[in-house]
Amino acid sequence: MQIIYQIPRNSLTWLLVAVASVLAPHLTRIPLWLSVICASCILWRVQVYRGVWVFPNRYLKLFLVLTGTAGIYLHYGTFVGPPAGVALLIMAFAYKLLEIYTKRDAYVVTVLAYFVVATEFLFNSSIPMALYSMFSLLTITASLIGLNQSSSHRKPWRTARLSGLILIQCIPLMLVLFLLVPRIGPLWNLDFTTGGGSIGLSDTMSPGDFNNLTRSTALAFRAEFEGDIPEPDQLYWRGLVLYDFDGKTWSKGDVKLGEHQRNNDLVYWPGDKRSTWFSEYNEEFAEQMVKTDSPQSQFEVYRYQITLEPTNQVWLYGLDMPLSRQKGVGLTRDFRLLAKSPADNLFQYQADSILGMQVDVELPPWIRSRALQLPEKGNPRARQLAQRWRLEGASDRALIAKVLTQFNSQPFVYTLRTKKLGDDIVDEFFFDTQRGFCIHYAGALSFLMRAAGVPARVVVGYLGGEWNTLGDYLLIHQFDAHAWVEVWLAGEGWIRVDPTGAVSPERIESGIEQALFGENTFLDGVVFSALKYRDVAFINNIRLGMDYANLIWNQRVLGYDSKLQNKFLINLLGDVNPRTIAIALFVSGLLVMLIISLFLFSQRSRKKVDPLTLHYLRFCEKLSKVGVIREKGEGPTAFALRVKEEHEHLGAQVDTITNNFNRLIYQSDSNKSEQKRLQRLGEIKQFKHCVKEFSPQRR
Repeated sequence: MQIIYQIPRNSLTWLLVAVASVLAPHLTRIPLWLSVICASCILWRVQVYRGVWVFPNRYLKLFLVLTGTAGIYLHYGTFVGPPAGVALLIMAFAYKLLEIYTKRDAYVVTVLAYFVVATEFLFNSSIPMALYSMFSLLTITASLIGLNQSSSHRKPWRTARLSGLILIQCIPLMLVLFLLVPRIGPLWNLDFTTGGGSIGLSDTMSPGDFNNLTRSTALAFRAEFEGDIPEPDQLYWRGLVLYDFDGKTWSKGDVKLGEHQRNNDLVYWPGDKRSTWFSEYNEEFAEQMVKTDSPQSQFEVYRYQITLEPTNQVWLYGLDMPLSRQKGVGLTRDFRLLAKSPADNLFQYQADSILGMQVDVELPPWIRSRALQLPEKGNPRARQLAQRWRLEGASDRALIAKVLTQFNSQPFVYTLRTKKLGDDIVDEFFFDTQRGFCIHYAGALSFLMRAAGVPARVVVGYLGGEWNTLGDYLLIHQFDAHAWVEVWLAGEGWIRVDPTGAVSPERIESGIEQALFGENTFLDGVVFSALKYRDVAFINNIRLGMDYANLIWNQRVLGYDSKLQNKFLINLLGDVNPRTIAIALFVSGLLVMLIISLFLFSQRSRKKVDPLTLHYLRFCEKLSKVGVIREKGEGPTAFALRVKEEHEHLGAQVDTITNNFNRLIYQSDSNKSEQKRLQRLGEIKQFKHCVKEFSPQRR
């Protein structure tokens, strides 16, 4: 059996570096106790490497495996799914460090390390992670190379250089395989929701939830438009419609279906012909699309593509009023875009929107009932005010104007610094504190409308966006989260009313940063985000450039699916079929291998000449000018004898140079002290001087 010292120490060093590098990205995702175990295993192996500690016995290893496995199950509740499965793999990978006795064990850990690198892309596939993974691959490959080197090899950077050269040679072949190998979809879907939620809107919203979002710099989605983009005050990205109010929190609620209502009427999916309401909506949408081509049209149509960041939710975002004919993207009865499955990865979809389009001019009774729901008790002052306005004979539109006038004329303030409200949050906000942000104003307006008998609902999503001049697209961040109200008016349908605009027009026209300019609470507490310093042109240009690079990466690399591949192959090959793809793969692979082979051959044929030999060759070159040419394979001593036969007057100089060369060239430079090494360098320098001074002349 092989023993531990037979593993080259150079390889073991690289193996420990590789293990640390592949585990590092996972440490923020796995439980803290598992991170401690990983660090402890690396430390333990380092101490064994130094000869300070010994390997754990079998009973301790069994205890560690059982407790670790139980801990993972207790934390995740399952062993199935990427988060739990990766945690289990990482635990086994770390424990394997405590069993590296032989080269075979080291090979197992090295191969496992390649798998652990791949698992990081299940959670993070950004450009920085791809570059970091290249570094991890370099360290793993260096470890693999070290396992095949002798124990006397003590120059780890040469091993790293060889590893880098091998990886560079792999890149052309990798590109060929990436571009040409057919993109086959997965046989099953993986559940990524077990590992924790993502930042974003939820189907229940309270003031505290919005406050957290408006302090987040995370990206929500990117929007690319075909042609013109709407004005900033029209960029209302519709996400969720909230009907139910329990006195403190607005929520989407559940629909209680009557006999007149079927499940398939609530969501339309492309190709479904059973949704009666969608037929009417689609006809109206198509009619308005035609009308928008007319100069007299009062509506504007926009076509755009959204690249949504992972949310682990099914709701999507679109401008009012949206429609998407993309497979897997549906439209709800309250005119929201919906995905078939949660967006646990980047999700791209296309949509059209007609701004100002009237919908639900005739309101179904079951929707009216939902839009008038209020708790039986609570907020008595707001109820009394709304009822008094109604008794005064105010129309529905006049009621809206009264509320907006209150917001505008009274000392209401748009701010993130709000006081905690009690049980009657509408009363306390509207009559007492008069300080809040969008969800406070939207909630108060919706409550007052319902109390007056006018159907109303809260809509949450995002408002505005930041224009990226490099890529000509909009960036919508979490701090752009916003809430507004839709009020139903007879003969007009649902109309958008944003009460925040009555208090802070800057929020609607210029964004939340300008709205909060006076109190300096925009991204308060955020220090290391580049968004905090976007008023500095240099930093902002770098930030926008990096985001544009991420967009290209997401669309052209991560988004390189069968559709994009088919388009690429048609442009490249014309007719696409298995035969042409196979030929293209074979020819491309052969070409890549030929280029690599030629490169390696040229490198091998270019032998490195040490400085001492180089000086001697210059000595031979000088002699060739007086007619003495050194033959191929002729040794220094034999050459010196021939020179002296033909030019006796050069004998002393030739002997000195030749003897010094023979002595220095065959003198071992290994296992020498620093003093001896410096002495040798001095002698080589002196030899160079002798050659330089040598100037043969014919006689």
